[in-house]
This record gives sequence, structure tokens and C-alpha cells, in this order.
Amino acid sequence: MLSLENVDEVPFRTIYLSGLIRDPQGIKMSKTRGNVLDPLQLIDTYGCDALRYAITVGNAPGSDTRLGPAKLEAARNFANKIWNAARFVIRSIDGCDNLGNWKNPRPTCLEDRWILSRLNHLTIRVNSLMEEFQLGEVPQAIHEFLWDEFCDWYIETSKFRLAEKDSITPAPVLTHVLETTLRLLHPSMPFITEEIWQNLKSRLFDDDLDCPSILVAEYPEADYSLLDKEAEKTFEVIMNIVRAIRNIRAEFRINPSQYLDIIIEAGHLKSILQSESRNIRSVARVNKLEFAEGPTETLAKTSVTAFVGTVAIYVPLTDLVDFEKERLRLESESRETISKIKQLNERLGDTKFTQRAPDDVVERERNRLEELQVRYQRIEQTLTQIPT
Repeated sequence: MLSLENVDEVPFRTIYLSGLIRDPQGIKMSKTRGNVLDPLQLIDTYGCDALRYAITVGNAPGSDTRLGPAKLEAARNFANKIWNAARFVIRSIDGCDNLGNWKNPRPTCLEDRWILSRLNHLTIRVNSLMEEFQLGEVPQAIHEFLWDEFCDWYIETSKFRLAEKDSITPAPVLTHVLETTLRLLHPSMPFITEEIWQNLKSRLFDDDLDCPSILVAEYPEADYSLLDKEAEKTFEVIMNIVRAIRNIRAEFRINPSQYLDIIIEAGHLKSILQSESRNIRSVARVNKLEFAEGPTETLAKTSVTAFVGTVAIYVPLTDLVDFEKERLRLESESRETISKIKQLNERLGDTKFTQRAPDDVVERERNRLEELQVRYQRIEQTLTQIPT
């Protein structure tokens, strides 16, 4: 009102309201309760960027957020993940004389096409979230991309290309993805992104990064020409095959360092998967990878079997696993899991419990029930995979 009276202008056209920062139980912080968190102490313990990230991530405008050690530790772990990924990329480009046009790299293989497509999908999403003031969703989206896609998959596949001197280097794509993601993340985690960006800049030609700081660097815009649905679809199949092999390792308690022999019945995807067999072998720790020709009834009787869509994966384990012993163990675990699910269903179905117990206790029990239901499904699926 005062602005309208004095200068005849509306002072603010957009107002962003933030909620309260509460303790892990959702209780308002106060000195009387003794649940106040000192931000200076938190910065000393976890880092400033971790504190910023923990406060903002997943928080909707105007909503209260809960803050505690678990959330702060997760934020610090994310900062460590960024730092380690950057160290890997910087080591990879040190002494590399073939970075080419890293600012606009052209993909040379499936994993390049996939990660560049995913990066541009992320850029589109982040810019949209920024325009809508969904500031809590921005770091969450970048976290999912950096951790689950760039680090867990692209960096892992790039290690083997870097080791093979005759291969086309992934260094330009590694550099481009890291530098672009740093600029996307900078508003949420300004200090670590600035430090890494300056370190990266010192290893590139001066005219490639002519800004004095990431703070004034242009915010990323998507390159729609790099969106590639086919590459995303194909690489998703490869990821699911690797996950299926890893799940078999976990369920049958096979040492992660143990290389396995794998046979795949791929159908119409055979030529594609054959061309990407190096990635499957390297990431899934496979010694010999074969593609089945014709009927596979014999394989099904002597191997653990998993399916990814129309692709059948056969893992011969007769020399590594006592199938009868494993069947008995899994059946026992299945009965125990069913019993726990029944108990939790009864507890959560009791209105006295749900109405009187603290909200965080009820939520924890619901999460336990969901985890047990997922575990039961996994056990039953594994039992069907054991050859009879």
C-alpha cells in the first residue's frame, strides 16, 4: 500500500513464501524444548552446501520442512559424490589432447547418446521447475541424474573406454556433462560447484570458459537435437539386464568379485545387445557372454533364469550354488516375511494404534510394511528362477 501511495507502483509481483524448519519429529524448534539446531555448528559438521541442500530439497513453497542428522548426512554424502565424480572426470582429461568441441560434443556410441539425451531432459525439467518456483524439486532432480545416471552408469561404462587406448575417448562428453550439471546445480550448492568449476576451467583453454565465475556463467539451455528416445529405450534394456544379473548375485549370495558366465536369448534385440556386449560384460562382471540360438529348454533346467521384457537371461550356477539348499532357505525366509506382513497389517488396521501413536511411528511402520511386501515379491520371483 505504501509503495502505491508514494510511487504508484506495485512493489512485488511475485512473492515466495517459505515454511518453518522443524526438528525431525516435526516439532517447532524452540530454546525451551532444547531442539534448536545451530546453523554455524551444522556448517562446521556437514558443510554449508550440505545444509543448504538439506533445507531446500523436496520442499514445496510455503511448506514446513523437517531437519535432522539423517537428512544432513544424506546431503553431505551427495556433496562427496559430486566431488568424487569431478575428481574422476578431471583425472580423465588431464593430459588429454583430444577434448574436441567439448561444449557441443557429438555422441559416438550408445552410452554417449543416452547420457546427452538424459542431460537435456534434465535441463528442460530444471528450467521448467525454476520458472514455476518449485525450488525444492530442482536439487532433487539433479541428485537423481548425477547419482543414478551419470555416476552409476555413464562413468562406469566410460572407465573401460578410457582404459582401451584404441577406443574413442569419452572425455569430451564427461567434461560437457559435468560442466553443464555444475551450472544447473550452482543455485542450490554454490560453493562446491564454484570450486569444481574453477578447477575444471584451469584445465581447459581460457577462451572455452571465459567467465570469471560460475556465478555469472550462462544458465544451461536444452539442445533438443540431442534428445534421443531410441538410445534411452535401448540403454534402459541394458541397465535392466545388468540389474537382473546383480539381483541374482545378491539373492544367491555370490561374491561381487566373482565373474559369471551368462547366456542371453535376445530375440529381435540380439544384434543391438551383441553390439553392446562390452558394456554388459564390464559393468555386470561377466566372463563369457553368449547369445542363445534356437530352443533353450536345457538351459532353463540348469540355470537361474531372469527376464527383462522379451529378453531371457540364463546364469549357470551349478558349480557355485546348492540349489536345493537355497530353495529351502528362501522358502523359510518367505514364511517369515509373510508372518511379519500379517503382524504389521493387523497393527496398522488397529485404529487405536494409528490414532494414538506418533505420526512418525505410524509412517515408519507403513514404510516397513511396504519394504516387506517388496521383499516378499523378490523372494517369490527368485524361487521361480531356481531350476527344478
